[in-house]
Amino acid sequence: MSNSSQLAVIVIYPILETTFDYFCEIFLKKLIVLLLVSSATMFASAANWVFISSTFDKKTYSYVDTESISTQGIYKQAFSKIVTSEGYYFIALNSYDCKSNPKRVKNTYLAGYNSDGSVKASGSTNNSFNPVLPETIAKTETDFVCSF
Repeated sequence: MSNSSQLAVIVIYPILETTFDYFCEIFLKKLIVLLLVSSATMFASAANWVFISSTFDKKTYSYVDTESISTQGIYKQAFSKIVTSEGYYFIALNSYDCKSNPKRVKNTYLAGYNSDGSVKASGSTNNSFNPVLPETIAKTETDFVCSF
């Protein structure tokens, strides 16, 4: 190796080493952030509100969040949403007894919202299971959740 080649290696190598280290540090940091963000979005579940039914006068609409449907012991559980034509809405965490005849439902938690989205009232409820009446929004909702 000639003197000029050795000199080039001596001068350029620290620059390349520093540049390579800097590149690796920046690249790895960006890669780690990208992996964390992508894995977080994989595990985050957004609500998927599916229309269930409405009243005959079309003043009240019922939805169920299909992402929230789960089995808890012997009961099914899901979030439901009731929306009024005035823009008010209620979100409830309901438990469904799909094996009883007639099927039964109970509210576990309920939150009411104003038309601007602000919370009007919320809290847990200590209701017991109630039978689901035929030809009601609750019947359509319960049948939907129990079919999952």
